Amino acid sequence: VYARLERTGARLEAALAEFGRVQRVGAMLTLFCGDGVVRNYDDAASVDTDRYAALFRHLLAEGIYVPPSQFECLFVATSHGDAEVDQTVAAVASFFAGR
Repeated sequence: VYARLERTGARLEAALAEFGRVQRVGAMLTLFCGDGVVRNYDDAASVDTDRYAALFRHLLAEGIYVPPSQFECLFVATSHGDAEVDQTVAAVASFFAGR
């Protein structure tokens, strides 16, 4: 189970990396709307929260449920496979294509 979660998390991390800064540990990850590593409050305060809020609303409208704040992580589950990763990445890509 953990090996599968690791593969899915790594695949999602790699696919989302072009849209912002992805920080991941195992099956937990966060997409920050910014470029640098987020290590502390000052780093977190520099990310674009308005852009993430718009992304959240876009994904919700697409039927993809992610945390409403980029300061929370999303969790990959065993129910998430290639189709779900592809759907998520396509929805994120469509958001950034329209910006």
